[in-house]
Amino acid sequence: MNNMARNTIFAEIQMIYQTLVPFLLRTAMLYSLGVEYLGLNGLFASIIQMLNIAELGVESAIVFSLYKPIVDDDQKTVCALMKLYRRFYITIGLFIAAAGLVLLPFIPKLIQGPIPSDLNIYILYLLYLAATVVSYLVWGYKKCILKAYMRSDIISKVMLAVSLTANALQLAAICLLHSYYLYLVIAVFDRIAVNIISAVCSKRRYPECQPYGQLDGEHRKKISGRIRDLFTVKISNVVLDSSDAVIISICLGLTTLATYQNYYFVLFAVIKLVQVLFESALAGIGNSLITESKEKNYRDFEMMTFAVSWIVGWCACCLLCLYQPFMEVWTGKELLLPFEMVILFVCYFVSLELIRMINVYKDAAGIWHQDRFRPLTAAVVNLILSIWAVQHMGLYGVLLSSIIAVLGVELPWLLHNIFSLLFPREYLWSYVRKLVMYVIWIVVACTAGLVVCRFIPFDGWGGLFVTAIPCFIIPNLIFLAAYYHKAEFKQWIGISKSMWNKRKKSAE
Repeated sequence: MNNMARNTIFAEIQMIYQTLVPFLLRTAMLYSLGVEYLGLNGLFASIIQMLNIAELGVESAIVFSLYKPIVDDDQKTVCALMKLYRRFYITIGLFIAAAGLVLLPFIPKLIQGPIPSDLNIYILYLLYLAATVVSYLVWGYKKCILKAYMRSDIISKVMLAVSLTANALQLAAICLLHSYYLYLVIAVFDRIAVNIISAVCSKRRYPECQPYGQLDGEHRKKISGRIRDLFTVKISNVVLDSSDAVIISICLGLTTLATYQNYYFVLFAVIKLVQVLFESALAGIGNSLITESKEKNYRDFEMMTFAVSWIVGWCACCLLCLYQPFMEVWTGKELLLPFEMVILFVCYFVSLELIRMINVYKDAAGIWHQDRFRPLTAAVVNLILSIWAVQHMGLYGVLLSSIIAVLGVELPWLLHNIFSLLFPREYLWSYVRKLVMYVIWIVVACTAGLVVCRFIPFDGWGGLFVTAIPCFIIPNLIFLAAYYHKAEFKQWIGISKSMWNKRKKSAE
């Protein structure tokens, strides 16, 4: 429990840091170097993320495989897994390097429109590629032992300490020296330093865990199966997050890409905040699925859906009303997207978060093998639709394709899997009706908040703060009026009172 608490605390600190500092660096890059640099930054990051597809599932499968031999004190198997993981990481690093070099001659074709004249995009791309490759080749595999022993807080501390120094130097490189090259060189050394220090910590704490020995055929078969299942599950996120940036760069140019990613950056920050709720609930849900009846777990599932829909609806109202004012203060009026794009971003946020909530139960139940084709199909549908839609509808088409892939492919398929393998099938349509009702009330709350906010005069950061007040109040009042008689709401009130009474007694 102490390890879990440490891991959670430092993971939260790291998440906050990794949200605020990139925002600061992005702002510095925008005003010191220009919007085209932001576009290049986003394009190269997306290309590298797509190349990183080779790793998907490897770390999770190896770390999961380490749990049992660590509990059993089977040092021989632990060391053999370490050796296998090292081999995987070296292979992946070399694959990414080779695939990245093959792409090198085609980099200019991925950019529509002008490129800053003082930049050599080949050198920039190679620096980005180097930052990723060294993270695999320079002792990257050593971190898995810390994770398996539930000491990922050590990795978080190392990353925070190294990144704090590296990001300060990067900020100086951008603001004082106006050097994008130096910014990327520092990123390369940042990755190397994190891996080396993490490896030293791992060796000092667990000196007996060294890469040697061989696994038997049965062990290898199980790990390969886990990797395949996790690969198909995670590939959807990579395609959804990365392919859009490449398509926008090819068809619409760096400035449009930078503007789009400014909006996506804000959206992703809100997504990460909501994700904390899901991650904190995962272990408890997994335990309940094992110890409780299907009916009890389904009631908990309904309560979870209710709570998430309330929180997501509140966030959606804030996004709809505050997106444009915030972007105007942050990036200026010249880099604003039409309000219709804001509506699409909010729709994407709501659909994605409802999917993530159902995914928590799927992951807690370990339904990976049966679910392996769903994310792959959604990724292919999204990619095909985006390529077609960007040519006919521009930026609208890219985001609309992602929404269609989530609502048209992922949601119905995931509901089918959940209500076929986890919950009684006769509950499906009852759950769908509740989900539709929650979405309707989210639309009502967002509309009401927008109408009120339109009457508030906006002027700078002060105006943004004043506009935020009704966004916090209106959706919660509407949800309270709509749900106060619902069983789920009464159950949450009962849970809250019980927790309050327990805390009060412990304080006495």
